[in-house]
Amino acid sequence: MSQPSVVVVPWDFSDFSAEALAFAVKNHPHANLHVICVLEKPNPYASEMAWGVEFEAEAIQKSIDAFNQCTKNLDGTHYHFTTLFGEPASEIVRFSNELEAKYIIMSTHGRTGLKKWMLGSVAQRVTERANCPVILLPAVWVEAQSASINSMEVAL
Repeated sequence: MSQPSVVVVPWDFSDFSAEALAFAVKNHPHANLHVICVLEKPNPYASEMAWGVEFEAEAIQKSIDAFNQCTKNLDGTHYHFTTLFGEPASEIVRFSNELEAKYIIMSTHGRTGLKKWMLGSVAQRVTERANCPVILLPAVWVEAQSASINSMEVAL
C-alpha cells in the first residue's frame, strides 16, 4: 500500500493561511498534512529582546496555542503542526524538501507596489526555490471565499 502524499501548508495566522489550510483539507483529504509556522528571530541588537531556549520554547507554545484556537472549527482533520525559526521562504522550502512534499499550498497576501518591494513576497521566493509544485491561492480569491462564507453566516 502506498504512503499518502505529503502536503505542506505555511501558516502565518492570517485569514489567507486559514483559507489555504481549508483548501488543502478539502482538496487533499488523504494527504499527510504538515502545517509549518516560521517565526523570524528577533534582532539580536534590540535591548528588550531576550533570546534563547526559554524564549524559543515559549514562542513555540504560543504559536501552537494560537494555531489550535484558529483551527478549532477543523475538528476531525489530522495534521502535523511545526514551528521553526528563520527566514520564512528558506525554511518552508527546506522543510518541504526534507519531507519530500508533493505540494506546497499557500496563499498570497495581495501586496503590490511599495509594500511588496519593502516586505517582499514569501510566496514568490518559495515558488522560485521549491523542488515541488506550489499551489498559490490569490488573495482576491481568498477574500471572495471569506466573503461568501460570511454572507452565508448572515443568511443563517
